[in-house]
Amino acid sequence: MPDLYPASTAKDVTLLAAAESARSQAIVTTRASVLAALAGLGALVTIAINYRNSRTAAHTLAITNQTFRIQQRGHLTDRYTRAIEQLGNSESIAIRLGGIYALEQIAVDTDRPGDQATVGEVLSAFFRHSIAQLGTPTRSVTDSSTPEAPQIPPLELSMDVLAALSVLSRLPRREGVDRADLGAAARNVNLTPALKPHADLTASELAHVRLADARLTGAHLDDARLDGAILTGAHLDNAQLARVDLTSADLTDAILASARLVDTRLTDANLTGATLTKADLTKADLTGAKLTKADLTGADLTRADLTRADFTGARLTGAHLSGAQLWYANLTYAYLKDAGLSLANLTGVNLTDAKLTGALLMGAHFTNADLTRADLTGADLTDADLANTRGLLRSQLTQAQTRAVASLPTNWLEESSTGE
Repeated sequence: MPDLYPASTAKDVTLLAAAESARSQAIVTTRASVLAALAGLGALVTIAINYRNSRTAAHTLAITNQTFRIQQRGHLTDRYTRAIEQLGNSESIAIRLGGIYALEQIAVDTDRPGDQATVGEVLSAFFRHSIAQLGTPTRSVTDSSTPEAPQIPPLELSMDVLAALSVLSRLPRREGVDRADLGAAARNVNLTPALKPHADLTASELAHVRLADARLTGAHLDDARLDGAILTGAHLDNAQLARVDLTSADLTDAILASARLVDTRLTDANLTGATLTKADLTKADLTGAKLTKADLTGADLTRADLTRADFTGARLTGAHLSGAQLWYANLTYAYLKDAGLSLANLTGVNLTDAKLTGALLMGAHFTNADLTRADLTGADLTDADLANTRGLLRSQLTQAQTRAVASLPTNWLEESSTGE
């Protein structure tokens, strides 16, 4: 009878063990794959949830920020409205002052240039309206057309009007925002009490204002109109005055040390006794200006127009006048030690008794210049044109550098013989 359960051979046992091992390995691998897939799915779900949450949070934040901005604008509008109401109060100067300073705080707090521009326009309008209420004099104190008429005193401003101008002069500087717009209201008005050092009135209309003894150190006045202004004794050291119109302005004894006056118009201005040490007057127009006894030590007057300017007794030690136009300027008794006058046009200039020791006069033109008793010791006259000069003696050139002078006066020997 055959055996229903034949005995397993060693080979069969090995095969069965291998099959079982493969089956176990397949189960493990399948489980690992399933777990990995589930983990990946979970990660995707987590990412999706986080993304949705982040979008929701961003949207919520945007809504919150927008709400805050709306509330902030509303708050700013409320502050502005209250400030305007205070400014318009006709009964109390204290309330008007509160409105002025409230508007200043708005301009400082806001990050919108348009808000500051609005504040500037409001305060400028308040200034102009207040001046109109006082009445504008029909003739400026600088008007000499009717010398027999009594001088009209300048307008004195109330505290609130002065405060408005003071705020206008110190508002933050912002790109594209204009400064004060005073129009012609400031004419013949005493603004000295309102303006302080570093005041900013760039491009402002300040013609014929009175700023005598004003403390305006470091002030920003570029492109402003100050023609006919009274600035006697004013402190304008380190001030920015580029392209300013100072025609016929009175700057007697003013301090303009290290001031920047590039392209500034000073035609017929009075700078008697003024201090302009190290001032930058490059390309400035000083036609007919009066600088008697002014101190221009180290000043830069490169390419400046000094036609008919009066420098009698002025100190120009180490000043830079290269390429300057000095047509018929008066430099009598002027002190020009070590001054740079190369290529300067000195046609008709009066240098009587002037001190030009060590001056650089290379290529300068002295046509019809008066050099009577001028001290040229150590002066460099290389390529200078001395033809047709007046009052020049041989003895004046003995100590000067004249080896390469372009031309000498044809009659200077006769002058020397008569002078000696």
